[in-house]
Amino acid sequence: MLRGGDRLSVEVRPIAPDQLGAFIRAFSAAFLETISPDDLRQWQRTWERTGVIDRAIAAYDGDTIVGTSATKPFQLTVPGPASIPVAGVTAVSVLPTYRRRGILTEMTRREFESARHRGEIAAILYASEGVIYGRYGYGPATFAAHYSITTDRVAFVPAVQDGGMLALVDAAEGRRRIPEIANRHSRLRPGSIPRAEANWDDWFEDAGKEHDGMSEAFFVIHQDRNRHDDGFVAYRSTGASLPTGPRNTVTVTRLTALSDEAYVSLWGYVLHLDLVGEVNAGNRPLQEPLRWLMTDPRRLRTTSVGDGLWVRLLDIPACLEGRHYLCVGSLTVEVRDAFCPANTGTYALEVGPNGARCARTNLNADLVLGVAQLGSLYLGGVSFSELAHGTLVEERRSGALLQADRMFMSPIAPWCTTDF
Repeated sequence: MLRGGDRLSVEVRPIAPDQLGAFIRAFSAAFLETISPDDLRQWQRTWERTGVIDRAIAAYDGDTIVGTSATKPFQLTVPGPASIPVAGVTAVSVLPTYRRRGILTEMTRREFESARHRGEIAAILYASEGVIYGRYGYGPATFAAHYSITTDRVAFVPAVQDGGMLALVDAAEGRRRIPEIANRHSRLRPGSIPRAEANWDDWFEDAGKEHDGMSEAFFVIHQDRNRHDDGFVAYRSTGASLPTGPRNTVTVTRLTALSDEAYVSLWGYVLHLDLVGEVNAGNRPLQEPLRWLMTDPRRLRTTSVGDGLWVRLLDIPACLEGRHYLCVGSLTVEVRDAFCPANTGTYALEVGPNGARCARTNLNADLVLGVAQLGSLYLGGVSFSELAHGTLVEERRSGALLQADRMFMSPIAPWCTTDF
């Protein structure tokens, strides 16, 4: 039970199934949005199918919902590849008239307790604002870029001949084949999350709608020389008429490849579409091989870079044992966790040829850092040395930073394409 400045009591508790509509409307209001009856029904249908309604909590002032939060059960791909059970935190909000009362803090505490009880060893989320979640021990662990490419006279450097084929398919055929490609990719790429069937229904339903002047989505699937699906691209177009003729802009909403040949072929298809002058692509990895394929790499411009998935370790030993490492070694790490003080302590990580072991220890620490920094480092896309230069990691044993960089680094940058 919480008390605000006007002495109205606020209680955080699970919602009942018949309160989901009020939950969604409160969440929408906190984000200055309204929700249509159709969108409300779709949200309710998806949450009922995926069981998220049983994992939703709310802050109540009497019978009125004034704060919302929920989690989704995910398997997060970590370096290896391997996977760990995590709680995907979503729909977090507090009404503007109820802020600064500790409601978000209490809901976060409840979510962490529930996650531990279910055996979920970490929590993940997308942050609506970058200043909010560090205080709760989250650290940004994946990053994404938005690219814009001028397509006039685009050419690729000589590449390996592709023995596969491309097929433009309709939405029904895409729905049948694309999820398997995408989920296979998600199980290989650190930071990724396989998407549930109900969420794929939502994804294709949205793809069938026009958005912001853009067309419905088009789908192209790549098959290898053995006619196995190994990549796809989804894109929309925006038309424009110039005195010289049509000049469309294509927006790539998803391009996923399980092979280098599929990657090159799919990008080649998009960049050589007729009547197109520009291609935009959002939520792309920072390490984008396309730049090196182009004979003129300046045609690919990075228009923005932002954080993606934020990671919060709840069971530190289980998380550190749950991923693989690039080399064997031993590290002793002191972790400071103000929000979950029981996690504060020193941990010995031993990585051998058969895996990792991690436990609390009384040994002197090689490195000292906060739990939010450990969350950023966990997927291997951020280095210990980078954070140490910002005074966020303290090296107490000479050489420990370099050793940690080598052990934790992922050759494949973490990247997440699943919104939730």
